[in-house]
Amino acid sequence: MTRSQELTRKAIRRILLGIDEQRLCDEDVPMRTRIGRVEATARGGALPRRLRMLLLLADGRTSIAEMRRALPRLRGVDQGFDMLHRMGLVEAMPPPIDPGPSASPATGALD
Repeated sequence: MTRSQELTRKAIRRILLGIDEQRLCDEDVPMRTRIGRVEATARGGALPRRLRMLLLLADGRTSIAEMRRALPRLRGVDQGFDMLHRMGLVEAMPPPIDPGPSASPATGALD
């Protein structure tokens, strides 16, 4: 058994044992984790074809809602990404840092 297959089987066992993690939502932008990058490049990976395709689509640029709209014939996009998330193969991109109002120069402050 390859390292990739071993990691995938451990993740599946963790899911089946009921270790609950937060679900991904429509606005989340999935990106591959380190383990996900390894699984995506593995030739004989243990993932079903549909999950592997979703893993390859997790590029860190497109939200789950956008993927669902772009792939209307693909069923179970949400469930597939939730499964990949629970397996530790994808994670949600962190939200962009908002510099807030203090980062912009104050108008009229030097007048």
